[in-house]
Amino acid sequence: MAQEKTAVHEWLQKQSNGQISQSLESYLIRPIQRVLKYPLLLAQMKQLCMKNTTNYCKLEDAIKDLEKGKNYLKSLNSFNFGE
Repeated sequence: MAQEKTAVHEWLQKQSNGQISQSLESYLIRPIQRVLKYPLLLAQMKQLCMKNTTNYCKLEDAIKDLEKGKNYLKSLNSFNFGE
């Protein structure tokens, strides 16, 4: 366990010393930012589909599910995790 912590610490140190320095927080937030953009992408795709087709319905369902996930992620933002 101690070796793992040391290895992680060394990796983070190397990352922060590199040209493209990113914090652990930025590594964690980037996927969440992508997820928040998916409803917009799917909405654009839906506009290109004919209504009442299988693809249109699947895109509608996916958008609804992603919106629920988006709202859940936003609700987590209000928590204070020991900061």
